[in-house]
Amino acid sequence: LVEEAADLFDHLGLGVQRLGPATIRIEDVPAILSRASHEDLVRDILSDLVAFGTSDRITEARDNLLATMACHGSVRANRHLTIPEMNALLRDIENTERSGQCNHGRPTWTALSIHDLDRLFLRGR
Repeated sequence: LVEEAADLFDHLGLGVQRLGPATIRIEDVPAILSRASHEDLVRDILSDLVAFGTSDRITEARDNLLATMACHGSVRANRHLTIPEMNALLRDIENTERSGQCNHGRPTWTALSIHDLDRLFLRGR
């Protein structure tokens, strides 16, 4: 199975070689997954290949790590931004795919009409 899945392992950035009938060697691991349990990861991928014919383990692990990194670098509540920082943030949002929500599904912005704003600030009452 390791030999049959060589292209998949290469695509995932894993250098996995078959050494014998029940022995493999993990030679390369993507830097972003350097702290993962390599043996467990390869076992899980092989298990997925047997059960489903494919594996999304690396993609899921990478996406979870990147999502966590994005959260830690995000603008937090009560942080005061300068005008240039605010403008840069708005330009980045305009150019970001799916910018209407964070990776947890919470909205990052909302549109309000003039009527909605007036109602929020009790204008006209």
